[in-house]
Amino acid sequence: MTPLKTEHTSLVLGAPQGWDANAHGPCVGLPVLVQDEDGMRTFYSYWSATWRERLAVVFGRPIRLCVVGQAHPPVHIDTEIL
Repeated sequence: MTPLKTEHTSLVLGAPQGWDANAHGPCVGLPVLVQDEDGMRTFYSYWSATWRERLAVVFGRPIRLCVVGQAHPPVHIDTEIL
């Protein structure tokens, strides 16, 4: 899947500090919309799936989420558009 820059994008997140592209592969910037909602900072990113990925999901393949860090933050995946 490819992250999308949209009219809502307010920030592009770069690679984590200390990221080694030779060891871990490339890390492209992640365009996000950052909002503060009721005192909680929320990050929204939008993704485009290839036809092959779409077919895989239709036929039951799960969508995998990878988060790099010391702990797994709360996440939510849906198909809503702001």
